[in-house]
Amino acid sequence: MGTVLAMKMMVMKKSLLKILTGLSLAALVAGCGPDRRQGVGTQIVSGLVASRTGAATAQAPAEMTRANIAAMGQEVILVDHLGHGAPSLFVKGGTNGAKITWFSAAGQSMTLEGGYLIATRGLGFDLMASDANGINDLLAGRVEIATRTYEFLNGNDQIVTRTFGCAITLREPEQIEIVERSFATTRVEETCADERHIFTNAYWVDSAGTLRQMRQLISPEAGYFQVSTL
Repeated sequence: MGTVLAMKMMVMKKSLLKILTGLSLAALVAGCGPDRRQGVGTQIVSGLVASRTGAATAQAPAEMTRANIAAMGQEVILVDHLGHGAPSLFVKGGTNGAKITWFSAAGQSMTLEGGYLIATRGLGFDLMASDANGINDLLAGRVEIATRTYEFLNGNDQIVTRTFGCAITLREPEQIEIVERSFATTRVEETCADERHIFTNAYWVDSAGTLRQMRQLISPEAGYFQVSTL
């Protein structure tokens, strides 16, 4: 059984590399680059009553600036639900070890572990749970292929568990801009696949090893979150 799985993983990795080699880089990153945020009326959360239920009030300024963020006096991150309107700010809520839950003014939440997305709530087709350990192993080069388990909420409010084989398929330098600041990073792409679906997550890491930005799958139906550290 283990030998068969290993052979399948090897075949999958070769297939993933061939697929990405044939794709245009522009097509891979179109619509999710940092330039989308320039001039966008981005939602700012203020008057926060933060709790594990994520209660908050919000206002929408004409422009997102560092000064506006600092004036909030709250720890926030910038979240773009790609293809679902303007980016918004999520405010830090509950903490459980390395796991931090962030809340939006709309009552949505996401949980990050070590900066990586492991769960969401309030999106409909949510990511109920996933494991960040495989990402760390891949980025550190400890493994060539990692097995990642995702638990998705389907349209019948049932949790569906799917297992993907994931591999690092691209590393290249990229300058990114996050709300008036520019960062020199390396963009690392992680491509995952099972028998029904293939998707690519991306991580922008600076020279100090800080995860400045990431784009990760929520679910096949809900699409991606792109999260930027402010």
